Amino acid sequence: MHIHSFGPDFTEGLFRAYEAVTDIKISWQRAALYHAISAFSAFADTADADPLLEQRRRWVAEVCTGPIAQMALAL
Repeated sequence: MHIHSFGPDFTEGLFRAYEAVTDIKISWQRAALYHAISAFSAFADTADADPLLEQRRRWVAEVCTGPIAQMALAL
């Protein structure tokens, strides 16, 4: 669920390599959704005074608007 933290190019390369070696098809959409859920969970567990609050807000914003959202919402 954290693979997307390394960026879309890394994620795509890793998933393609894994699929090529194992012949197991990865659900890219499911992996993106797990990453989004993880970001929302981390944000929900953050208190107002927590120094990680702004970082976790950025994570949530990124999963809602960036490559993760595009992958997770792809039909």
